[in-house]
Amino acid sequence: MTRSFSQIPHADPRETELDWLLTHHFFETTSRNLSLCATRSQDAWRDKMLQHCATHPFLRYAVLSITASHVAWRCVDVRDVYTYQASRYLQMAMDRMSRVAGVTADNFFAFLNFCRLMSACCLAGLQRTIPDTDTACADREAVVPTWVNVQRQGISLLRPHRQLMMKGLHEPSPRLLNVYMREMPAPPSNVFDARLAALMSLTAVTGVGQSGVSHAALLRLRRLWALTSTTDDDSRLTLRDAALLWSVRVPSGYLDAVEADELAAMLVLAHYCVLLRLAEEECWYTKGHAQALLSTTRKRMEPSLCHLLSWPVKVVASGCIGEPNAYMHDEQVYCGADVTVELRMVVKEVDT
Repeated sequence: MTRSFSQIPHADPRETELDWLLTHHFFETTSRNLSLCATRSQDAWRDKMLQHCATHPFLRYAVLSITASHVAWRCVDVRDVYTYQASRYLQMAMDRMSRVAGVTADNFFAFLNFCRLMSACCLAGLQRTIPDTDTACADREAVVPTWVNVQRQGISLLRPHRQLMMKGLHEPSPRLLNVYMREMPAPPSNVFDARLAALMSLTAVTGVGQSGVSHAALLRLRRLWALTSTTDDDSRLTLRDAALLWSVRVPSGYLDAVEADELAAMLVLAHYCVLLRLAEEECWYTKGHAQALLSTTRKRMEPSLCHLLSWPVKVVASGCIGEPNAYMHDEQVYCGADVTVELRMVVKEVDT
């Protein structure tokens, strides 16, 4: 690291010294936070990523962009410099991507990881624009954030080629298949499930007019959340993966319901913010997004209904994620049968 770039053996003449240093940082640090693989497979995934970077420039620049964002997040004294570099590399990645004809068996791994890195780059970029105050957060981002649309566009690009993953061409494929493309089984409940289960009645009642999209979104939230605590190693997710997968798995109609400020959709989104807040402890580029999204949600709800968000607001604001039962006993009126009664009354009032 202390030698000049010209002294590095076999250096790619197209690379600058900054390129090489960021690649080294990805190798040593950033890759461990980005991999979807199990710990034992992280090194293999990292090495394969760098191998594909050598032949796919769009992936190479995406790696450099997210790594520059990682450095900017870790090193306050050089944040402005690396923030600029992250944006520059991101533009280069998108430019190189526009020159690629399409997805093939040879570039599927590169496309898959490029789409994932684009989501991370978008999250990291928006993270730098999130202020500390609730008011500014609410005005800064739409209720359906940009990074959600980036995620969903990437998956739409890959879905027609899912057979490439199913053929086992891109290890480790079984886990990605289970959580990324296929329907998931119903796993056991998690410690927060009582809160989510209490919303099922409301989404079922309002689901008739909304084609059940909010009900489907809530069901996926419960399943993904439960997969973070399952004892099945092949199915278990990190909180980070569960939070980022939910926004991919919800129906398109649900996002339309959120943008239309429909009550059930907004309540589900607010409770999703708790999962997103939990993920912050595992992933640097998700930090701050839960507070911003929840603040936006509160601003768009009727003031008389904001008390229904008491639990999400408390958890997201406090960050007390180590002992979930510590805030389960509060405000029992919003749990179990009681919350179902209250939510049904709200529905009747809204209909009236």
